Amino acid sequence: MQTRNLTPYAHLTYANEDAQRRLFDILIVKATYQYMNGKLVTAVEQEPLNFSDTCFGEVNETPLCYPSDLVPYKPRADVIVIGDAYAPNGDSLLKWDCSVQVGNLSHSVTVTGPRDWEYKKLGGWALGDIEPVSHVPLRYDYAFGGMHPGPDDAIITDERNPLGLGLIDENHSPRDKPIAAPQVLEHRQELTDPFRKLVPAGIGPIPPAWLPRRPLGGTYDQDWVDNVWPHWAVDYDFAYHNSAARGMKVNGFLRGDEKVTLTNMHPDMPEIVFDLPSDPVMAHIVNDEGQRRMVAMACDTLYLDVLAQDPEDWLISLTWRMPFLEDGVKTLEIDAASVANPVRIMAQDKTIYPCPHPSDVFINETMGI
Repeated sequence: MQTRNLTPYAHLTYANEDAQRRLFDILIVKATYQYMNGKLVTAVEQEPLNFSDTCFGEVNETPLCYPSDLVPYKPRADVIVIGDAYAPNGDSLLKWDCSVQVGNLSHSVTVTGPRDWEYKKLGGWALGDIEPVSHVPLRYDYAFGGMHPGPDDAIITDERNPLGLGLIDENHSPRDKPIAAPQVLEHRQELTDPFRKLVPAGIGPIPPAWLPRRPLGGTYDQDWVDNVWPHWAVDYDFAYHNSAARGMKVNGFLRGDEKVTLTNMHPDMPEIVFDLPSDPVMAHIVNDEGQRRMVAMACDTLYLDVLAQDPEDWLISLTWRMPFLEDGVKTLEIDAASVANPVRIMAQDKTIYPCPHPSDVFINETMGI
């Protein structure tokens, strides 16, 4: 199979399989943009595909920053934001809200300055006063979670966020020193009960080993070792590859022209507002007889890294994906609506077919999809 990429974007074809051990192929295309004067323009230097999960620092000691691009399929689109919270007007505040809006998706968190739970001999655990701050990292090591000592020298871990703050056990948490409370909370959430297990709040990606993502990867027990390895478990779900935080997954896929608004995530820009480029990516599948079919690839990931102070240094990317079967495909051609492709213009069948689910490619193998 020959692949021709008529866009400046990074691309790759690779193979994977489903829970039924059926092998299929995947085309991935990733476009990188630069923020300039309130608009996104195609970056001169395109970001390469990320082949492995990347953390802020050491693996298992710092939160996931950039999930691997090499996943076979996402049933929904992920919106992943890497950023910090900045108080309005540069003031030092006790708490404030940050929000992400992408089209119809809207998600907010509340951030606070640092404070501690302290054990009072007569009154139990009491929450101290908030220290005013102007900046809070929007990372899971500032959200609820963590670990505490358990019985028989065991360590009890919040498997939804082992790196977090504020996990207290009534019987086993040490009482001789304060325990830091979480600073990133769900929208307008208040801390009132030291033993309440809050939902870890955030806007960044969830690692594959954390709950609730991990069980979607399937059951890996002795039966799997004896009878299934090295294939996916029989209860493996493609949703395992959605790494976006709670409230940050789109119902369906992105159109690629949505309005994006980030609130209180830059010291000098209370609102970051821009439109995603309306430039859908298409795959042209050509068989041995020269028949051509155009498929609208599924835009399943928006990645926004706005940590840099200079907006021109932000990393903004969109990723499209398409499952197909390579058998019978002579040429795979990639283009975008903005590319003047004469072959597309002259094609007899100008229908743009929807991107299939992986299971669909085995039902209709015509033209490899």
